[in-house]
Amino acid sequence: MPIYIHLSNLILDKQAVQARYPGGVEQFRIDFDIEADNYHQEDERLFSLATMNSDELDIDLLISKGLDFEEDKGSSSDFVILNRYGGAEWPVDWLTDNRLFAWHIDASPASIALAEQIGNESMDSIKVRYERGEDPFATIW
Repeated sequence: MPIYIHLSNLILDKQAVQARYPGGVEQFRIDFDIEADNYHQEDERLFSLATMNSDELDIDLLISKGLDFEEDKGSSSDFVILNRYGGAEWPVDWLTDNRLFAWHIDASPASIALAEQIGNESMDSIKVRYERGEDPFATIW
């Protein structure tokens, strides 16, 4: 399901976290306090850790915990740094985005359609959504 793209995001494939991170997705949630921080997000297939700048993202910790990173290529197949302005720092074949939301390629067509719709709305329309009590930038389940 689509997740909102903050200024800088470390987006991880949950399958990789489950397979390689000690304790799997449950321990990852604890270690990164996913539920307590409204900037960190998760959906059915992704985790996203958000910061203001990409140099604040601690990929060394993820590598030390067993996630893939090819030092010579400066990239990983398990995670990617995705910046609101500038896009992904390296390509991964499991993620796509519309510069407002990012989603796993296996996300439901309905959730992708909603992310695309919100991505094309005017700020006036977004304001109306907020006035109705909606958060158009919340994770789309």
